[in-house]
Amino acid sequence: LRTAPRWEHWAWIFIKNNKIDEISPYIPTNLHPSLPSLIYEVILGHYVARNRIKLKELLDSWPLELFEANSVIEASKEQFKSGTVPSDSEDWRILMSCIAKLYLAGGNYREALHCYIQLQDADTAMNIISEHRLLDAVADDIPAFIAIRVSKEQLRSAPVSELEEVTAEPIKLLVREAHTGIVRPQTVVGQLQAANRPIFLYFYLRALWRGEAL
Repeated sequence: LRTAPRWEHWAWIFIKNNKIDEISPYIPTNLHPSLPSLIYEVILGHYVARNRIKLKELLDSWPLELFEANSVIEASKEQFKSGTVPSDSEDWRILMSCIAKLYLAGGNYREALHCYIQLQDADTAMNIISEHRLLDAVADDIPAFIAIRVSKEQLRSAPVSELEEVTAEPIKLLVREAHTGIVRPQTVVGQLQAANRPIFLYFYLRALWRGEAL
């Protein structure tokens, strides 16, 4: 099979007969012209619902221009809405990381940033904020941003000194931006009070008073 029409014919035969596992390792990714994007989208959609590890493998190996990223993103979001993917599961993390990767590749930095904050991928989130000046994008969820390096166990039982260390970077960034008006202190204080995070509020106000900024 050396041409796109021949591949398309047989790809649909396998797909329609529910033999996606059998055909997906062999679907070509370098034909010119390429196969219709719908073929790749159907295969990816199959794994969105049934095998998230395989989904990640394909997204890591397939050129992103072969398919419409939004179709995969929306299919993944539907899995979250259906309630079949618990938020503390490995499948949830894989799907969220796939969505984040697709957003980032498409230049949708704000959406990608929110995904990486939910994943608590602090390094990637901080890089996006720094490179694209996007601190305002986290203004609607300051507590989650401050806690980006804080595990649930640390939040429950870590000593103050440990919490101070792991929250230092986002707090200093918020303090720096307080002086530019991007995220006003009133916003930070209000959200931390509403979220009942007095220790984070103390760290922030102390850093603000001292002028401790990145």
